[in-house]
Amino acid sequence: MRYEEVIGLEFIGRDYELALFQKIIEKETSEKLLVLYGIGGVGKSWLIRKLTSEFSKKWQTVTAHIDFSQGLYVDYLGILLALRNQLGSEPFVTFTASVNDYSQQMRTIYLPDTRSSISVNIANSVFEGNVGDIVGVKLENVQIMLPREELQRLRKEAQDKITQAFLVDLGSLSNEKLVVLLFDTYELVEDQEIGLSTDIGVWFRRSFIPGIRDICPSVNIVIAGRRTLTWSLEDREWLSWIKQHEVKSFSISDASVYCQRRLSTPKSLLLIDSIYKFTKGHPQCLSLACDLINEVERQGGEVNEEDFQAQRRLLDEKLISEFLMNSILSRLSKEVYDAILCCAVPHYFDAETIRTIISNGDLGHSLLDQIKRYSFVYPSTEAGWRYHEVIRMLLIAKWKRDDPSGLVAIHRKALSLVERRLAAPGHPLKRELMLERLYHLGNVDEEAALLLFHELCVDSDKSADLTFIERLIAIFREIHEDSPLQVATQNWLAYHKARLQYLKGEWAAAEHEYLRLQDSCVDTVLWACLAADLGSLYQGLGRLDDAVYWLTKSLEKREQVGDVAGIIASLNELGSAYRTKINLKEALNYYDRSRQLAVQHGEDRFITEVAYSSLYSGVIHSGLGNYSEALASYDKALMLFKRQGNQYGLALVNKRLGWLARLQGRFNESIIYHQEALKMMKELHLPFPMAELHHSLGTVYRLQAKWDLAIDSFQQALKTFRDLDAKRHSGHVYTEIGALLKDRGSLENKHEYLLSAIEHLEQSINIKRLLNQMREASAPLFYLGDVYILLKQWDKAGEYLLESLEVSREINVRINETRSLTGLCNLFYKTGNYSEMRVYGDQALSIAMADGYNHYTAEVYYIYGNVRLEGDDISGAVRDYLYALFYALRYNREYYLDIQSRIISHYCQIDVFAKRPEIFFEAILAAGQVDSLDVEMQQIALELRNMFNAHYGNK
Repeated sequence: MRYEEVIGLEFIGRDYELALFQKIIEKETSEKLLVLYGIGGVGKSWLIRKLTSEFSKKWQTVTAHIDFSQGLYVDYLGILLALRNQLGSEPFVTFTASVNDYSQQMRTIYLPDTRSSISVNIANSVFEGNVGDIVGVKLENVQIMLPREELQRLRKEAQDKITQAFLVDLGSLSNEKLVVLLFDTYELVEDQEIGLSTDIGVWFRRSFIPGIRDICPSVNIVIAGRRTLTWSLEDREWLSWIKQHEVKSFSISDASVYCQRRLSTPKSLLLIDSIYKFTKGHPQCLSLACDLINEVERQGGEVNEEDFQAQRRLLDEKLISEFLMNSILSRLSKEVYDAILCCAVPHYFDAETIRTIISNGDLGHSLLDQIKRYSFVYPSTEAGWRYHEVIRMLLIAKWKRDDPSGLVAIHRKALSLVERRLAAPGHPLKRELMLERLYHLGNVDEEAALLLFHELCVDSDKSADLTFIERLIAIFREIHEDSPLQVATQNWLAYHKARLQYLKGEWAAAEHEYLRLQDSCVDTVLWACLAADLGSLYQGLGRLDDAVYWLTKSLEKREQVGDVAGIIASLNELGSAYRTKINLKEALNYYDRSRQLAVQHGEDRFITEVAYSSLYSGVIHSGLGNYSEALASYDKALMLFKRQGNQYGLALVNKRLGWLARLQGRFNESIIYHQEALKMMKELHLPFPMAELHHSLGTVYRLQAKWDLAIDSFQQALKTFRDLDAKRHSGHVYTEIGALLKDRGSLENKHEYLLSAIEHLEQSINIKRLLNQMREASAPLFYLGDVYILLKQWDKAGEYLLESLEVSREINVRINETRSLTGLCNLFYKTGNYSEMRVYGDQALSIAMADGYNHYTAEVYYIYGNVRLEGDDISGAVRDYLYALFYALRYNREYYLDIQSRIISHYCQIDVFAKRPEIFFEAILAAGQVDSLDVEMQQIALELRNMFNAHYGNK
């Protein structure tokens, strides 16, 4: 018999709770949300069900009831549809139309971790899964039929507008009728480890419930869960709107009434006082006690008061339950007794589990049917059935105390079943089975379990699956809950807990734990892992010398023990450290060594390591201007990560492809790559990589002059970097904000933006000086020089641009060198020093044309054209302008049009030709007719002539 059915024979007590609810319904208080919280088994769910059924009739309310424990409501739309269907579809016209409007925009919006979609209304299509008057289809991971850059925006827009539409309709309904919404097992929304997804939790807490408060305040809400609503304290407005009340165990009078209605014989009623003394009125314990007494009397036996009096010292739920469980078990047949004990060993069970662990193929289903009738047995969210956690813990303790060798034997049988299921291809519960395998193996062979635990953590680490790592750690701790750990096992468990902190961005705590372990660690393999993580952590903090030190130590230790996989990983990590130090030659050397070692020992064995070395080799080639080599490296990394299904690796490749597209002026494509990577990182809940992506995406928006989007991205990045104390990365963001303010101040002719740009750029340089990383200062130095050119402070401009050039040459980054040379060319053009202008301009052209830096090639030719125009060399000016346009077009169309506009604008500023535009026009015409020019150049001349003609008229 189910717990709800047992206690549901009659509704007992709860007068105070009902009075609270009645005050809310009858508007005797400003409170509109009643929170019922209390320990498990105290009767919250039954109270919710009673409010839903009988009392809705008494007050003529329209009610809807959501129980999160059912696992049916895993996205916002599922919750809203369930509420709509329970409240009645007719009042929700706006909501229904809103869903269908968004449904028409795509075949399927893929919402991760959901079982719903807002889908389609396409002619001549076959629809499945209709919900009322909302057309739906089964969710499938199919190709999204809209531009990828629109997906994230559309999904968020859909959620906001559909929620808003629902609340508007709900408000209209509440103006006509008394509406009550009841939500049970709320802790599954708050507790992300075992409940709904983070996105849904945030939506429920920050959008849905506040929306009800603000848009439809007449709606009454009841929420039941094991904890108070801590988030209600975030806003003082909540305090007058919410009433929180603890649901406690029954009083003696209520417990007496309950027992009178549950116990089956008059004689058993004599035991009520004793039952209450030892259950303390806890409803679930009362239920178990009544189960026991009724079971005994059905079998012709008798329960004496002495059986309870002997247990007076047992006062808490756990010990009371243990006494009652022992009493129940002692009355059972051997078959049922064995089955109940055995089913406590796995976390969940079914008929096949019973057949396997008690070796009886005939009784699996019949025994399962008998077990299911007890009040402590529930459907499992994973598969089959499970026990109440208190009862399972008591039964496991009984096993360990009475028959430890028998417990190990059951674990062996359960392990064999799990391994058979894992061997089946495409098992839908593979992750759950992997956890069960670790759990059972840990109770059989600690050393083998430690190896498996480490292997699973490392594999999950590679794909940044932090949730699974958390569950692995929880399982491993459960295995050793009552037994002392070996020192080696303790250290490995502590290491993986610290690594989880590091991956979650809790860097200070991780560093402290790493250093603590490193001081006492004698295991060479573990010491190497600690050193590698310290190196990576210090790299993120910008302590690059410390990073190289620890990564080198890690490599040495791994070479000592011949850990090939570890050596390859350390080589990759050292490559990344030297790349961050902008020692690109040394970085490329480490990446090459990593790949060569992987090939030597069989590349297929080290797919992840080869993928990362390919990825970061691409980064090096991209920085050196070797774009084709970079793309080839990225393609290889993409292929390998796809083979693995490594979402984290795929996100990194998308980020770098976006970076490469940005360097080549393909800004819209770059945004698509960045947004795809951000979506993946968001699903993985990785704050630091997400911040890096926001930083990079902001740069793309800056180059497109989308100031607000850029600032928003930079601010998101800066907040995370500050929280992590990642000063180096904060400095990078200050550089980009300074560059944005410079660009905006130049375009909008606003002096205050330029002054603010100087502040941000100087802040960036100060951070780099503080961290002894002036090798990374080329960009802010260049932008400062550019700002001072705009302010016509020539000496300061020259000082910063020359220092930028010096740093660029020191680190041998040719694109930075080209940028600095172009800036100096522009400075000397502005000051009229044309000989120096030519020196720096020709150097810039030499590198830019060789390495394909089309943006800087175009910029230098544009400057040269201006000088020739001002010197009355019309044909020479036109030639240089055409070259500027030619290379600008190779960069991107927007820059090409910008150069066109600047050419016409500059011509208009030259007084000597202001009255004779036909001379310039004829020069363009003549240039376009030169046979030696290719078709593309002739077309560029034609477009420039047409633009000029449109400005002055055809002369």
